[in-house]
Amino acid sequence: MIFKTADLYDEYGDDLKVALPVFRDYGRKKIFHGPISTVKAFEDNSLVRTALEEPGNGR
Repeated sequence: MIFKTADLYDEYGDDLKVALPVFRDYGRKKIFHGPISTVKAFEDNSLVRTALEEPGNGR
């Protein structure tokens, strides 16, 4: 199932948070979907390592 951002905003309004489009091409997939995780790691990459050590749970 594919959702468009505008449709999601119509449905969820201000409750929706959209990731910035700073994606790179990995695996030549034109579209993808699923849960994402973000890490605020300003000048502290150890937070990225901690996040990577957590179970993926399908992510």
